[in-house]
Amino acid sequence: MRYVAVTHEVRAVQVCPSGRADQWGVAGPQGGGEGWLGSSCSHVWSVAREPGKAKLRSGFIQDWPALRRAVSGALTTEYDVIWGHSANWAYFLPRECLGRTVLDVQDCYDLSYRRHAAVARNPLEIGKAHVKRLLYRRFAKRYLRHVRTIVMVNAADADSVGSLIGREKVRVVPNGVEADWYRRPVGWQPVRDAPLIVFTGAMSTSHNDGAALFFARRVFPHIRKQVPRCRFVAVGKSPSRRLLEVASSVPGVLVTGLVADVRPYLWDATVYVAPMLSGTGLKNKILEAWAAGCAVVSTSLGCEALETRAGENILIADTPDELLVQIMRVLKKPELRETLGRSARDTVLRSYRWETRASQFQELLMEAAQHRSQGRGASRCA
Repeated sequence: MRYVAVTHEVRAVQVCPSGRADQWGVAGPQGGGEGWLGSSCSHVWSVAREPGKAKLRSGFIQDWPALRRAVSGALTTEYDVIWGHSANWAYFLPRECLGRTVLDVQDCYDLSYRRHAAVARNPLEIGKAHVKRLLYRRFAKRYLRHVRTIVMVNAADADSVGSLIGREKVRVVPNGVEADWYRRPVGWQPVRDAPLIVFTGAMSTSHNDGAALFFARRVFPHIRKQVPRCRFVAVGKSPSRRLLEVASSVPGVLVTGLVADVRPYLWDATVYVAPMLSGTGLKNKILEAWAAGCAVVSTSLGCEALETRAGENILIADTPDELLVQIMRVLKKPELRETLGRSARDTVLRSYRWETRASQFQELLMEAAQHRSQGRGASRCA
């Protein structure tokens, strides 16, 4: 958005935590660049979630009056292109606006629910995944098919949603990362009293919670036997009760919950692990770990759609035994750890800077606005 706002006028609607619209203001990303949204946009509408007033619509979307009012107020201006972050905006935007709307959807829930059902063991959990998948498919056919352009970060997701609404509407633009923000400071001395294995992500999502549980239960105890002082830290908000119980019962496992800044954990990590068993999209967690110069061990699904070179910028393992072998290699060989981390950061600098990704996204915005922007100067985005 900062990149686009240099040459175009941008107005934004942001959704804030319940009861905090007045205090939320225009905060920056990850606590850095405070006020960037306000400085980039000519106007920002801040809308608080209303849990008590939310109603489930189409079996998939939570609707509430304040957001509808904010959208109506924002759309009193005529825009060349409307840019929505997430599939939900196909529901909240008026039908007549969808023909000039670009939705930055990223993940296809049709594929995500299917993958989750394939690895879940609880019959109730499997049933819920199938029901959610059916509801998403109905939502996609009813609303997403009217949107001009759907942007995904992964070709597999693009193919999945394309099978529902038409592949010609779907484009792929991988995510980027703030490389300078995650760079390890010169002179940073990692805490090396014991090897540290780190995993990050919002633990409220089933794929992150499942990955942390899988690693803590089936892989880490075997590592701990060989390296008794080794620790595994799962960093991220809203850990499940199951994950907290594992942390209290498995020696060396720590669950932090929400932290103010994830970077020190990455900078201290001996190994960064992404033991993903489900999920879709492109794992920003690995881009962040790469940008921080971490040695990363991931499952094939975890590094799907990334520019990986096994053995150079990442190690890939899909079973508990394979994960054990690869992580022990990194723990025992400092030179391998350094090589992986250096190559990983080089990959980010070469291929995943936001400047490159933003220019690709801007092309899609301009394409959607082309028929309205002919003969004008700077265009206006919402």
